[in-house]
Amino acid sequence: MDKRKLVVQLAGRMGVAEEKAEEWLQAVMDLLHQAYVGDAVSDGEAQEQPVDRSLSSQGLPVLRPLTRVTKLAIDDEVAVAVDRFPYRVGRYEVPLDRFPFRVGREARVQTAAGVRGLMERRQTPAKKNNELYVKDQGKTVNVSREHFQIELKPDGSYELVDRGSACGTIVENQAVGGNYAGGRCPLNFGDSIIVGTPESTIVFEFSRVDQ
Repeated sequence: MDKRKLVVQLAGRMGVAEEKAEEWLQAVMDLLHQAYVGDAVSDGEAQEQPVDRSLSSQGLPVLRPLTRVTKLAIDDEVAVAVDRFPYRVGRYEVPLDRFPFRVGREARVQTAAGVRGLMERRQTPAKKNNELYVKDQGKTVNVSREHFQIELKPDGSYELVDRGSACGTIVENQAVGGNYAGGRCPLNFGDSIIVGTPESTIVFEFSRVDQ
């Protein structure tokens, strides 16, 4: 049974929205992974590679928010990036210093007095699912917990890979993935990345900057 059908069945049995069922399923999968894999190197860590300057001589690749909502969605991550790259102060963008560079939703939220807010996260050595966590707190959730990743190919080009997200990813008007199908496409500097459906307000530009 594929993931999509399983999510639909879980939602029906639990009497909850499909998005909530997907979160529950992902949490169970994460627990099972930690229980059975233990100290083994995770898939993301096994493939991780730092930026090869000989392949990225045109500058450091970055994700630059194109909407105000996107800026607010990554403000915590920009602060972390400035800690790692002090010379980036004043630049509202996230450097991609390792690949694959994974992007997904910040799922650890809590509700108090009807207002959603972030809980403390990454306080334990638990395996990270993403390099960039996006706070998607809209009425319609577009960003999946493990949404997409950017890969650096041996020839120095880049590729965007949808990681089986629910709403898919749009790169320069080209739909990639959706309905948990996954997919991939070439990624060029200057390309826009809409995270989710065409109506999503979470939008990045894949860009580069001189160091």
